[in-house]
Amino acid sequence: MDFNFSVNRAPVHRLVIVLDGVPAVATRTYEKGSLKILWQPELCSHCENCWRGLPDVFKPDARPWVNLEGASTPDIIDQVTQCPTGALSILSR
Repeated sequence: MDFNFSVNRAPVHRLVIVLDGVPAVATRTYEKGSLKILWQPELCSHCENCWRGLPDVFKPDARPWVNLEGASTPDIIDQVTQCPTGALSILSR
């Protein structure tokens, strides 16, 4: 399979990778047992719901900023489903 691949610098100094003419969006996944959480930073409005709701899981100043060991799976699922933009979502339970 051949791909037409290019890299462009977008405003605000973020790297945008273009694959076959379509910008590829950077995502991160976090796992705990069978729970898999997806974070799509391009969708995040930084409204702070996640870390205000579960500060032991979502720590914006830490890297990685998501620590799924900080709360129970049901609590994490409940908090993720409250993300207003869908930047945080559940891939599997």
